[in-house]
Amino acid sequence: MSQHPNAVLALMSNDVLARMQPHLDVVPLESGAVLGEPFRRIPHAYFPHSAMNRVTVQIRGEASGISLAQFAALMLEISELRKGVIRFEQYLFAQAQQTGACNAHHTVSQKLCKWLLRMHDLTGPVLPLTQEFIAYMIGVRRTSVSDAAKTLQADGLIDYHRGTIRVLNKTKMESQACECADDLRNQYRDAMLAEEVA
Repeated sequence: MSQHPNAVLALMSNDVLARMQPHLDVVPLESGAVLGEPFRRIPHAYFPHSAMNRVTVQIRGEASGISLAQFAALMLEISELRKGVIRFEQYLFAQAQQTGACNAHHTVSQKLCKWLLRMHDLTGPVLPLTQEFIAYMIGVRRTSVSDAAKTLQADGLIDYHRGTIRVLNKTKMESQACECADDLRNQYRDAMLAEEVA
């Protein structure tokens, strides 16, 4: 395993990372930047260091970027990289299934705690997030997020001021989050950290 700041690339051997490094550029990702659009070919693959992104950057930070053509060529050449990408795709599929089940069965407060913990793990305790954006991400109304955030703040778990949330008590938040947070960590561990069976 390497010391790369991206979780997927950190799982690659130093040899694989050395082969990729000449093609990787560290790029800033600003909140709201669009990395890809439906039905259009994306020009680059991004490996976030501190940003949170899907198709649109959600929390600004940095990423290692590589042209999609070069990335595809390296995946054909390097089986370890190809297997790592496939494992990550399997994790994303499991995450989507888990999120669907979570949205159907857990309270807004539980989902909010789960989601804030995930963001905390990815970017740290200070989260530049609006209630509207959080509501979109966890599939509820903004007023529901507002009510849940007020309760979390009153209980000393977060400090919330317009557009910024600071996680104050991660341990207590973990106890109030739905079990999906642990399930997602376990799914990540199983998909990304499992030893390959010979």
